[in-house]
Amino acid sequence: MRWVVEPGLGVVTVRRSVFTGVLLAIDGAEHTEGALALAAARIPGAGHYAYALRGPHGQEAFSDAGEPTGTAGRPLLELLRRQGLERAMVVVARHFGGVKLGRPGLYRAYLEAGTAASAAARLEPPEEWLAVRLMLLYPEYQMVQHDFPALVGEALAVNFSDRVEVRGRIPVPDRARLDSFVRARTPGAVVLTAGESYCDTKNPRRVLGWPEHAPQEPGG
Repeated sequence: MRWVVEPGLGVVTVRRSVFTGVLLAIDGAEHTEGALALAAARIPGAGHYAYALRGPHGQEAFSDAGEPTGTAGRPLLELLRRQGLERAMVVVARHFGGVKLGRPGLYRAYLEAGTAASAAARLEPPEEWLAVRLMLLYPEYQMVQHDFPALVGEALAVNFSDRVEVRGRIPVPDRARLDSFVRARTPGAVVLTAGESYCDTKNPRRVLGWPEHAPQEPGG
């Protein structure tokens, strides 16, 4: 299983028809309308905006967007499945070039555009993370504060009251390492609590983000 960390865009031209594919990070089918609106705004003037998505818990959807049944959304969904992508949506916009491609030609063109978008994207496998919360006395915090970015640097937040509260997240396998650090460096001065584990990627995902370094899209 892989998730989209950075979106990707690819452009394919087949017999004067231009197929522009974009692979986006989503959290589920609730982002379908937003993703299509984004694609229409960034790739204006297309006659078709076919898509496929895979969300959490086996959620899947696709649309041929007016193309012959099974020639647009279906190959895009098969692409997402084959590449093991989840929380991902691929949209392919077609600008008609005046030459009909036939069902096999359409199938290949949509698949090729989706594949090009995937190749341009940054994909990562999700990891299981654990939300952590540390409560320290001020002297202990001052002694170990420079160690925290390495220990709980993801989503690090620090609040000051009668004690110092440090919140962050760690990969589940690092729980033992954090416990050992707490016992060795701040014995008796730290309360460690852990939240529920959850899946996420190592690097932040740009949900519904557009590729920053994309080639010029048709109509753009």
